[in-house]
Amino acid sequence: MKKYLVLLTCWLAVGCGLNSDGSKSDKVTEKYVEDRAKLVDSYAVVRGTYRGTLNDGQKEYPIELALYTLEEKAGVDSNGETVIRPVLYSRYRRLDVVVADTIMNARYIAESGELILSNPSAKSADEIQSVNAKLNGKQILGQVNQIKGVLGLLNVQLTSRDVVSAGEGDQNEINNRLRAQLQAIAGTYEGRVVPSPGVADEFPIQVQLFVVDMNSSAGVVPTLVGHYKRLDDELNVAEQNMAVVYKPETNPPQLNLQSASNNRASPYMVVMNGTLVDGVAQGRLFTQKGYVGDYEIKRK
Repeated sequence: MKKYLVLLTCWLAVGCGLNSDGSKSDKVTEKYVEDRAKLVDSYAVVRGTYRGTLNDGQKEYPIELALYTLEEKAGVDSNGETVIRPVLYSRYRRLDVVVADTIMNARYIAESGELILSNPSAKSADEIQSVNAKLNGKQILGQVNQIKGVLGLLNVQLTSRDVVSAGEGDQNEINNRLRAQLQAIAGTYEGRVVPSPGVADEFPIQVQLFVVDMNSSAGVVPTLVGHYKRLDDELNVAEQNMAVVYKPETNPPQLNLQSASNNRASPYMVVMNGTLVDGVAQGRLFTQKGYVGDYEIKRK
């Protein structure tokens, strides 16, 4: 009987995954540590800050690409322990303009050097949707894609193994860059609106652009605002404060203005949709009645 009890005890110890000291088997933990080490070693090769250019076939733009890891939960193992693994991400940034960074999921295949970046939040046709690239030593070469098609060819070189990941940037530094970008186009612009032939006479206008600090979810942020007036309006009844949307990342840069009151029923409501290149803004002007004419205004 004692013989059977000894055999049964040994069988239970083996079946329940117990070590000779009675502790639970750590093979699951050993496998976790091994898999984690492989990931860390793989990502160490690609992790870092890269700088270079994006060539869209017409122009080159300065680009910074950062590849970094974040520790994320990946389930629970058979021991009931939380599994935490490093996950690779990328931050794509234009250096010539201040626009929102594109944060993408990343997959690096060490065997081939392939680097695949994907932006799951991309919705509009102009947003970056993916990057298909290869790591060759300290250089990344690849293709940047928007939803509407190929944006251009990326060529960046490793500049540092240090990385500032998403959310770690200094807001003061971002605000300083943004303020400098907006101050570069602030000022007084004057020109004329030319309606369709036979509809109305052309008339002179003035648009002033100012940089002001405004509260937002990110704190106090430099913001572009405008003021519109007709220079032939002696009573100034058509003067309007304007909300401004400036998109320097487009080619050519877009500059759109709309009456700040946003009251489309107002007879003085003004909308100006156009571009801004080298101090000259061109586009189409609308009022509550619809299209009025094309405009061209130059910074004084």
